Amino acid sequence: MSGGAYNYIEFRTEQIGSDELPDLIKIWKKLEEYPNLQKFRAYLKETITDLLRVKSRLKLLGPLFHAVEWVASADWGKERLEQFDEIRKEDLPDGSIDFFEQALREHDDDE
Repeated sequence: MSGGAYNYIEFRTEQIGSDELPDLIKIWKKLEEYPNLQKFRAYLKETITDLLRVKSRLKLLGPLFHAVEWVASADWGKERLEQFDEIRKEDLPDGSIDFFEQALREHDDDE
């Protein structure tokens, strides 16, 4: 067997929630018109932010997913996994990244 032991998850994680994100942001914007639904709007914002944070973390893990998949497929030897001794703190997204505002800017033209 060659590659694909986990259906090339490294490349699929990029798509998680991507199709839904523009519509979720449109709904979030629309909810501004309904004062009685502001708690739901705030919850949706948190949910969108969580989704974006998860996508960011999965992207960080992509090279590891690739290596594990190729080792499992016997394309690479286990020594390839030795390079992944730890995730460096500086590689992790910090609190200064406002995932939600970034998504709003990226999808501002979707209306």
